[in-house]
Amino acid sequence: MMFAKVRRQWLLGVVGVALAAGLTTQTYAADNLLQQVKQRGTLIVGLEGTYPPFSFQGEDGKLTGFEVDFANALAEHLGVKAKLNPTKWDGMLASLDSKRIDVVINQVTLSDERKKKYDFSTPYTVSGIQALVKKGNEGTITKPEDLKGKKVGVGLGTNYEQWLRENVQGVDVRTYDDDPTKYQDLRVGRINAILVDRLAALDLVKKT
Repeated sequence: MMFAKVRRQWLLGVVGVALAAGLTTQTYAADNLLQQVKQRGTLIVGLEGTYPPFSFQGEDGKLTGFEVDFANALAEHLGVKAKLNPTKWDGMLASLDSKRIDVVINQVTLSDERKKKYDFSTPYTVSGIQALVKKGNEGTITKPEDLKGKKVGVGLGTNYEQWLRENVQGVDVRTYDDDPTKYQDLRVGRINAILVDRLAALDLVKKT
């Protein structure tokens, strides 16, 4: 099956990505959250679970990836077990706000607005926006202006969607709440390109 090939053209400067490590201080103090986690014996972790190489289902059907390892290591450090809760990105921070999860270990781009509301870890990856196109279409997108008039897939509520709407005129923005459907639509030609994290793009191309 023909699949996408990464374009080595930066579409945006690098962005810091971090772990959202708590709820608002106005909601309750971090030490109370830690006490609740230890009393419960589990750390409820929100992550996408569909975004290799960070979190995804392995061949055995179990969640794997860097962020899964991170979650298990953090839980072990706290003396509890990690309970992984796959969550779509557009509902991830809302789940944190409503206390359905204790922590988000996922690709969360730092912003001044988010830092006012959440505690972040030290960033563990730095990346940028990358365009992927179907094999055979190499060279069709080498700069942001080339996206004009194209059907471009992005994750719903992501920074990629925001950047695309704010920076490219005349683009047909197609939003997705899960990554596999977005990838499949690119495979079969329903869309012309997708915008994803550069590290995820490299991993995706390597496996296809």
